[in-house]
Amino acid sequence: PVLDTWAQATGITAKAGSINTVTISEINYIVQHKLRLWFITKNANHAWYLPIRASQGEATEFFFAQKFKHGGSLVGLYNWTVDGGNGRDDNLVAIGRGGDVIPWTGEDPADDMTWSSTGTFFIGTVPRGNRIATEYGGELFMLSTLGVITMSDLLKGGNPNDPFRDNIGYRTARLLRQDMDQYQFVHGWSLDFITSTGQLMIQTPQRIDDSYRQYVYNLSTSGWGLWRDVPMLCSETWDGKLMVGTKDGRVLRMDVNADEVDIAGSTQTAITWFLLTSYLDMGQPGHFKRCAFIRPNFLSNIKPQFSTTAYYDYRTNIPLPESAGSSPEGDLWDVGLWDQAMWASDQPLPSSRTQGASGIGRTIAVGLNGSSYEDTFLASIDVMWNTGGML
Repeated sequence: PVLDTWAQATGITAKAGSINTVTISEINYIVQHKLRLWFITKNANHAWYLPIRASQGEATEFFFAQKFKHGGSLVGLYNWTVDGGNGRDDNLVAIGRGGDVIPWTGEDPADDMTWSSTGTFFIGTVPRGNRIATEYGGELFMLSTLGVITMSDLLKGGNPNDPFRDNIGYRTARLLRQDMDQYQFVHGWSLDFITSTGQLMIQTPQRIDDSYRQYVYNLSTSGWGLWRDVPMLCSETWDGKLMVGTKDGRVLRMDVNADEVDIAGSTQTAITWFLLTSYLDMGQPGHFKRCAFIRPNFLSNIKPQFSTTAYYDYRTNIPLPESAGSSPEGDLWDVGLWDQAMWASDQPLPSSRTQGASGIGRTIAVGLNGSSYEDTFLASIDVMWNTGGML
Protein backbone atom coordinates (compact mmCIF):
# COMPACT_ATOMS: atom_id res chain seq x y z
CA PRO A 1 0.00 0.00 0.00
CA VAL A 2 1.05 3.56 -0.71
CA LEU A 3 0.23 6.34 1.76
CA ASP A 4 -0.80 9.71 0.31
CA THR A 5 0.30 11.68 3.37
CA TRP A 6 2.71 11.23 6.25
CA ALA A 7 1.80 12.10 9.85
CA GLN A 8 4.41 13.33 12.33
CA ALA A 9 4.93 11.34 15.51
CA THR A 10 4.08 13.08 18.77
CA GLY A 11 4.65 12.53 22.45
CA ILE A 12 8.48 12.40 22.59
CA THR A 13 9.89 15.06 24.86
CA ALA A 14 13.35 15.91 26.10
CA LYS A 15 14.40 15.06 29.63
CA ALA A 16 14.39 18.07 31.95
CA GLY A 17 17.84 19.61 32.27
CA SER A 18 19.15 18.28 28.91
CA ILE A 19 21.35 20.53 26.78
CA ASN A 20 19.15 20.12 23.70
CA THR A 21 15.62 18.96 23.10
CA VAL A 22 14.49 16.32 20.63
CA THR A 23 13.00 17.99 17.57
CA ILE A 24 10.85 15.43 15.77
CA SER A 25 11.53 16.87 12.31
CA GLU A 26 15.29 16.47 12.85
CA ILE A 27 15.19 12.75 13.68
CA ASN A 28 16.62 10.88 10.70
CA TYR A 29 17.44 7.43 12.10
CA ILE A 30 15.76 5.10 14.60
CA VAL A 31 17.05 1.79 15.93
CA GLN A 32 15.78 -0.70 18.51
CA HIS A 33 18.31 -2.24 20.89
CA LYS A 34 17.32 -4.57 23.71
CA LEU A 35 13.68 -3.38 23.71
CA ARG A 36 14.79 0.26 23.80
CA LEU A 37 14.30 2.84 21.02
CA TRP A 38 17.20 5.12 20.07
CA PHE A 39 16.85 8.30 17.99
CA ILE A 40 19.57 10.07 16.00
CA THR A 41 19.18 13.64 14.79
CA LYS A 42 20.77 15.36 11.81
CA ASN A 43 24.46 16.28 12.10
CA ALA A 44 24.54 15.60 15.85
CA ASN A 45 27.19 13.93 18.01
CA HIS A 46 24.66 12.46 20.43
CA ALA A 47 21.59 10.23 20.43
CA TRP A 48 18.40 9.99 22.49
CA TYR A 49 16.91 6.87 24.03
CA LEU A 50 13.58 5.95 25.64
CA PRO A 51 12.89 3.62 28.56
CA ILE A 52 12.51 -0.09 27.84
CA ARG A 53 9.33 -0.98 25.92
CA ALA A 54 8.41 2.69 25.59
CA SER A 55 7.34 4.36 22.35
CA GLN A 56 6.80 7.82 23.81
CA GLY A 57 7.67 9.83 26.90
CA GLU A 58 10.91 11.28 28.17
CA ALA A 59 13.98 10.73 25.99
CA THR A 60 17.45 10.77 27.57
CA GLU A 61 20.49 12.20 25.80
CA PHE A 62 23.69 10.17 25.37
CA PHE A 63 26.92 11.57 23.92
CA PHE A 64 29.16 9.52 21.62
CA ALA A 65 31.46 12.15 20.11
CA GLN A 66 33.99 12.13 22.98
CA LYS A 67 35.22 8.74 21.73
CA PHE A 68 35.30 9.59 17.99
CA LYS A 69 39.04 10.08 17.42
CA HIS A 70 38.55 11.09 13.77
CA GLY A 71 35.72 13.51 14.47
CA GLY A 72 32.45 13.93 12.67
CA SER A 73 28.84 13.51 13.73
CA LEU A 74 27.10 10.29 14.73
CA VAL A 75 26.01 8.47 11.57
CA GLY A 76 23.99 5.66 13.10
CA LEU A 77 23.60 2.95 15.73
CA TYR A 78 23.47 -0.69 14.66
CA ASN A 79 22.91 -4.04 16.35
CA TRP A 80 25.67 -6.64 16.34
CA THR A 81 25.09 -10.07 17.87
CA VAL A 82 28.33 -11.58 19.19
CA ASP A 83 29.47 -14.25 21.63
CA GLY A 84 32.03 -12.64 23.93
CA GLY A 85 32.59 -15.79 26.02
CA ASN A 86 29.55 -15.45 28.29
CA GLY A 87 26.97 -16.39 25.68
CA ARG A 88 25.46 -14.38 22.85
CA ASP A 89 24.74 -10.73 23.46
CA ASP A 90 23.50 -7.81 21.35
CA ASN A 91 26.04 -5.01 21.17
CA LEU A 92 25.14 -1.51 20.05
CA VAL A 93 27.66 -0.27 17.48
CA ALA A 94 28.10 3.50 17.01
CA ILE A 95 29.68 4.73 13.75
CA GLY A 96 31.00 8.26 13.34
CA ARG A 97 31.17 10.21 10.10
CA GLY A 98 34.97 10.21 10.31
CA GLY A 99 35.05 6.40 10.30
CA ASP A 100 35.26 5.49 14.01
CA VAL A 101 33.44 2.29 15.01
CA ILE A 102 32.68 1.78 18.72
CA PRO A 103 30.76 -1.25 20.07
CA TRP A 104 28.86 -0.71 23.32
CA THR A 105 27.66 -3.44 25.66
CA GLY A 106 25.30 -3.42 28.61
CA GLU A 107 21.65 -3.10 29.55
CA ASP A 108 21.17 0.47 30.79
CA PRO A 109 23.02 3.43 29.20
CA ALA A 110 22.48 5.40 32.41
CA ASP A 111 24.45 2.85 34.49
CA ASP A 112 28.20 3.40 34.13
CA MET A 113 28.89 0.13 35.94
CA THR A 114 27.25 -2.03 33.26
CA TRP A 115 27.23 0.16 30.13
CA SER A 116 30.66 0.55 28.47
CA SER A 117 32.48 0.59 25.14
CA THR A 118 34.55 -2.45 24.22
CA GLY A 119 37.05 -0.86 21.82
CA THR A 120 37.53 1.66 19.04
CA PHE A 121 38.09 0.74 15.39
CA PHE A 122 38.52 2.65 12.14
CA ILE A 123 37.03 1.86 8.71
CA GLY A 124 37.70 5.09 6.79
CA THR A 125 35.24 7.92 6.24
CA VAL A 126 31.69 6.85 5.45
CA PRO A 127 29.48 8.14 2.62
CA ARG A 128 26.49 10.40 3.05
CA GLY A 129 23.44 8.87 4.66
CA ASN A 130 22.67 6.65 7.64
CA ARG A 131 22.03 3.23 6.09
CA ILE A 132 25.70 2.33 5.77
CA ALA A 133 25.66 -0.81 7.95
CA THR A 134 23.45 -3.88 8.24
CA GLU A 135 23.38 -7.09 10.27
CA TYR A 136 22.93 -10.53 8.78
CA GLY A 137 23.45 -13.91 10.42
CA GLY A 138 25.08 -12.45 13.52
CA GLU A 139 27.55 -10.39 11.47
CA LEU A 140 27.63 -6.62 10.99
CA PHE A 141 28.62 -5.37 7.54
CA MET A 142 29.79 -1.75 7.16
CA LEU A 143 30.33 0.50 4.15
CA SER A 144 33.04 3.16 3.92
CA THR A 145 35.38 4.80 1.42
CA LEU A 146 37.64 1.75 1.79
CA GLY A 147 34.88 -0.67 0.77
CA VAL A 148 32.88 -3.22 2.76
CA ILE A 149 34.22 -4.75 5.97
CA THR A 150 32.72 -6.81 8.79
CA MET A 151 33.06 -6.43 12.54
CA SER A 152 34.70 -9.87 12.67
CA ASP A 153 37.43 -8.65 10.32
CA LEU A 154 37.94 -5.53 12.44
CA LEU A 155 38.43 -7.67 15.53
CA LYS A 156 41.10 -9.62 13.63
CA GLY A 157 42.84 -6.40 12.64
CA GLY A 158 41.72 -6.60 9.00
CA ASN A 159 40.80 -3.87 6.53
CA PRO A 160 38.99 -3.88 3.16
CA ASN A 161 42.26 -3.52 1.22
CA ASP A 162 44.02 -6.58 2.70
CA PRO A 163 44.26 -9.28 -0.02
CA PHE A 164 45.54 -11.88 2.42
CA ARG A 165 42.32 -11.98 4.42
CA ASP A 166 38.95 -13.32 3.44
CA ASN A 167 37.31 -9.89 3.27
CA ILE A 168 34.18 -9.88 1.14
CA GLY A 169 34.83 -6.31 0.00
CA TYR A 170 38.37 -6.78 -1.28
CA ARG A 171 37.50 -7.71 -4.88
CA THR A 172 35.25 -4.73 -5.41
CA ALA A 173 37.14 -2.19 -3.28
CA ARG A 174 39.02 -0.54 -6.17
CA LEU A 175 35.92 0.08 -8.29
CA LEU A 176 33.86 1.12 -5.29
CA ARG A 177 36.50 3.63 -4.19
CA GLN A 178 36.26 5.32 -7.58
CA ASP A 179 32.54 5.83 -7.01
CA MET A 180 33.22 7.04 -3.48
CA ASP A 181 35.69 9.65 -4.73
CA GLN A 182 33.06 11.11 -7.05
CA TYR A 183 29.78 10.60 -5.16
CA GLN A 184 30.71 10.30 -1.47
CA PHE A 185 28.79 13.44 -0.47
CA VAL A 186 25.71 12.72 -2.60
CA HIS A 187 22.50 11.23 -1.17
CA GLY A 188 21.68 7.69 -2.24
CA TRP A 189 24.15 5.37 -0.47
CA SER A 190 22.84 2.36 1.45
CA LEU A 191 23.86 -1.16 2.41
CA ASP A 192 21.06 -3.73 2.57
CA PHE A 193 20.38 -7.46 2.48
CA ILE A 194 17.89 -8.92 0.02
CA THR A 195 16.68 -11.85 2.08
CA SER A 196 14.69 -13.56 -0.70
CA THR A 197 17.79 -14.01 -2.86
CA GLY A 198 20.54 -14.08 -0.20
CA GLN A 199 22.35 -11.03 -1.58
CA LEU A 200 24.10 -8.03 -0.07
CA MET A 201 23.45 -4.88 -2.09
CA ILE A 202 25.35 -1.59 -2.13
CA GLN A 203 23.15 1.13 -3.55
CA THR A 204 24.97 4.12 -5.05
CA PRO A 205 23.61 7.57 -6.00
CA GLN A 206 22.43 8.42 -9.49
CA ARG A 207 25.47 9.09 -11.66
CA ILE A 208 26.29 12.25 -13.60
CA ASP A 209 25.17 10.58 -16.84
CA ASP A 210 21.78 9.78 -15.19
CA SER A 211 22.59 6.06 -15.03
CA TYR A 212 22.45 3.81 -11.96
CA ARG A 213 24.77 1.16 -10.53
CA GLN A 214 24.35 -1.28 -7.64
CA TYR A 215 27.01 -3.65 -6.30
CA VAL A 216 25.55 -7.05 -5.41
CA TYR A 217 27.29 -9.79 -3.39
CA ASN A 218 25.93 -13.35 -3.65
CA LEU A 219 26.24 -15.16 -0.32
CA SER A 220 25.93 -18.58 -2.00
CA THR A 221 28.75 -18.14 -4.53
CA SER A 222 30.78 -15.47 -2.65
CA GLY A 223 30.94 -13.47 -5.87
CA TRP A 224 30.30 -9.83 -6.74
CA GLY A 225 28.27 -8.51 -9.64
CA LEU A 226 26.89 -5.19 -10.88
CA TRP A 227 23.32 -4.17 -11.55
CA ARG A 228 22.92 -1.56 -14.26
CA ASP A 229 19.90 0.32 -15.61
CA VAL A 230 17.89 -0.27 -12.40
CA PRO A 231 16.49 3.22 -11.60
CA MET A 232 16.83 2.73 -7.84
CA LEU A 233 16.43 5.94 -5.87
CA CYS A 234 15.66 4.09 -2.62
CA SER A 235 14.88 0.51 -1.64
CA GLU A 236 13.56 -1.66 1.17
CA THR A 237 12.72 -5.34 1.65
CA TRP A 238 9.03 -6.01 2.26
CA ASP A 239 7.32 -9.38 2.43
CA GLY A 240 10.64 -10.99 1.46
CA LYS A 241 10.91 -9.05 -1.82
CA LEU A 242 12.92 -5.99 -2.78
CA MET A 243 10.82 -2.86 -3.21
CA VAL A 244 12.37 -0.06 -5.29
CA GLY A 245 11.39 3.60 -5.41
CA THR A 246 12.24 5.45 -8.62
CA LYS A 247 12.92 9.10 -9.37
CA ASP A 248 9.67 9.42 -11.34
CA GLY A 249 7.58 8.30 -8.35
CA ARG A 250 7.01 4.64 -9.24
CA VAL A 251 7.28 1.70 -6.82
CA LEU A 252 8.77 -1.46 -8.36
CA ARG A 253 8.80 -4.96 -6.90
CA MET A 254 11.51 -7.48 -7.80
CA ASP A 255 9.54 -10.73 -7.73
CA VAL A 256 9.63 -12.10 -11.31
CA ASN A 257 12.37 -13.08 -13.75
CA ALA A 258 11.48 -10.60 -16.51
CA ASP A 259 11.68 -6.80 -16.62
CA GLU A 260 9.01 -4.06 -16.96
CA VAL A 261 6.15 -6.42 -16.04
CA ASP A 262 2.97 -4.48 -15.29
CA ILE A 263 0.53 -5.46 -12.53
CA ALA A 264 -1.70 -7.29 -15.03
CA GLY A 265 1.29 -9.23 -16.38
CA SER A 266 0.44 -8.29 -19.96
CA THR A 267 3.83 -6.80 -20.83
CA GLN A 268 7.40 -7.84 -20.17
CA THR A 269 10.90 -7.42 -21.56
CA ALA A 270 13.99 -9.57 -21.29
CA ILE A 271 16.63 -8.87 -18.67
CA THR A 272 19.97 -8.18 -20.32
CA TRP A 273 23.21 -9.33 -18.73
CA PHE A 274 26.95 -9.29 -19.28
CA LEU A 275 29.76 -11.48 -17.93
CA LEU A 276 33.53 -11.29 -18.24
CA THR A 277 35.55 -14.22 -16.89
CA SER A 278 38.96 -13.94 -15.28
CA TYR A 279 42.02 -14.03 -17.54
CA LEU A 280 43.91 -17.35 -17.85
CA ASP A 281 47.25 -18.20 -19.42
CA MET A 282 46.00 -21.75 -20.21
CA GLY A 283 49.01 -23.29 -18.49
CA GLN A 284 51.50 -21.70 -20.90
CA PRO A 285 52.47 -18.24 -19.63
CA GLY A 286 54.34 -16.14 -22.17
CA HIS A 287 53.07 -18.07 -25.20
CA PHE A 288 50.56 -16.55 -27.60
CA LYS A 289 47.14 -18.16 -27.92
CA ARG A 290 44.52 -17.90 -30.61
CA CYS A 291 40.96 -18.61 -29.55
CA ALA A 292 38.94 -20.41 -32.24
CA PHE A 293 35.59 -21.39 -30.68
CA ILE A 294 33.61 -20.60 -27.53
CA ARG A 295 30.66 -22.68 -26.28
CA PRO A 296 28.79 -21.57 -23.13
CA ASN A 297 26.58 -24.19 -21.46
CA PHE A 298 23.40 -22.93 -19.76
CA LEU A 299 20.55 -24.34 -17.69
CA SER A 300 17.26 -22.45 -18.11
CA ASN A 301 13.53 -22.85 -18.68
CA ILE A 302 13.72 -20.71 -21.82
CA LYS A 303 16.84 -20.73 -23.99
CA PRO A 304 18.73 -17.43 -23.60
CA GLN A 305 20.01 -15.38 -26.49
CA PHE A 306 23.68 -14.48 -26.27
CA SER A 307 26.86 -13.54 -28.09
CA THR A 308 30.46 -14.31 -27.15
CA THR A 309 33.77 -12.47 -27.55
CA ALA A 310 37.35 -13.48 -26.78
CA TYR A 311 39.25 -10.89 -24.70
CA TYR A 312 43.05 -10.87 -24.63
CA ASP A 313 45.75 -9.61 -22.27
CA TYR A 314 43.62 -8.01 -19.56
CA ARG A 315 41.72 -5.62 -21.82
CA THR A 316 38.21 -4.63 -20.76
CA ASN A 317 37.34 -1.93 -23.29
CA ILE A 318 36.38 -4.17 -26.21
CA PRO A 319 32.66 -3.71 -27.00
CA LEU A 320 30.64 -6.90 -27.22
CA PRO A 321 28.26 -7.42 -30.15
CA GLU A 322 24.62 -6.95 -29.29
CA SER A 323 22.62 -10.12 -28.68
CA ALA A 324 19.14 -10.54 -30.11
CA GLY A 325 16.32 -10.27 -27.58
CA SER A 326 15.04 -13.67 -26.47
CA SER A 327 11.41 -14.66 -26.94
CA PRO A 328 9.29 -15.58 -23.92
CA GLU A 329 7.76 -18.42 -25.94
CA GLY A 330 11.13 -20.04 -26.62
CA ASP A 331 11.77 -21.38 -30.12
CA LEU A 332 8.95 -20.93 -32.65
CA TRP A 333 6.90 -23.92 -33.72
CA ASP A 334 7.37 -24.80 -37.41
CA VAL A 335 10.60 -22.78 -37.33
CA GLY A 336 12.80 -24.43 -34.66
CA LEU A 337 14.47 -27.72 -35.59
CA TRP A 338 13.26 -30.86 -33.81
CA ASP A 339 15.79 -32.29 -31.30
CA GLN A 340 17.66 -28.99 -31.43
CA ALA A 341 15.17 -26.25 -30.56
CA MET A 342 14.07 -25.80 -26.95
CA TRP A 343 10.57 -24.60 -26.10
CA ALA A 344 9.56 -23.18 -22.71
CA SER A 345 9.80 -25.85 -20.00
CA ASP A 346 8.73 -26.27 -16.39
CA GLN A 347 12.20 -27.57 -15.53
CA PRO A 348 15.62 -26.10 -16.34
CA LEU A 349 17.04 -27.76 -19.44
CA PRO A 350 20.57 -27.58 -20.88
CA SER A 351 21.31 -25.39 -23.87
CA SER A 352 24.49 -24.35 -25.66
CA ARG A 353 25.68 -22.91 -28.94
CA THR A 354 29.19 -22.79 -30.36
CA GLN A 355 30.38 -19.45 -31.69
CA GLY A 356 33.57 -18.52 -33.47
CA ALA A 357 36.22 -16.25 -31.97
CA SER A 358 39.16 -14.22 -33.24
CA GLY A 359 42.24 -12.38 -32.00
CA ILE A 360 45.54 -13.36 -30.39
CA GLY A 361 47.19 -12.78 -27.03
CA ARG A 362 49.05 -14.38 -24.12
CA THR A 363 46.02 -14.55 -21.80
CA ILE A 364 42.38 -15.22 -22.67
CA ALA A 365 39.06 -14.26 -21.06
CA VAL A 366 35.55 -14.86 -22.33
CA GLY A 367 32.90 -12.14 -22.56
CA LEU A 368 29.22 -13.05 -22.67
CA ASN A 369 26.43 -10.64 -23.55
CA GLY A 370 22.86 -11.91 -23.52
CA SER A 371 19.23 -11.62 -22.46
CA SER A 372 16.83 -13.92 -20.59
CA TYR A 373 13.20 -14.16 -19.52
CA GLU A 374 13.79 -16.84 -16.86
CA ASP A 375 16.43 -17.80 -14.31
CA THR A 376 19.52 -18.67 -16.33
CA PHE A 377 22.43 -20.59 -14.85
CA LEU A 378 25.83 -20.68 -16.54
CA ALA A 379 27.17 -24.20 -15.92
CA SER A 380 30.47 -24.00 -17.82
CA ILE A 381 32.27 -22.50 -20.81
CA ASP A 382 34.16 -24.62 -23.37
CA VAL A 383 37.01 -22.88 -25.18
CA MET A 384 39.04 -24.22 -28.13
CA TRP A 385 42.40 -22.53 -28.79
CA ASN A 386 45.84 -23.21 -30.21
CA THR A 387 49.26 -22.01 -29.05
CA GLY A 388 51.98 -20.20 -31.00
CA GLY A 389 55.37 -18.73 -30.26
CA MET A 390 56.56 -16.38 -27.52
CA LEU A 391 57.28 -13.33 -29.71
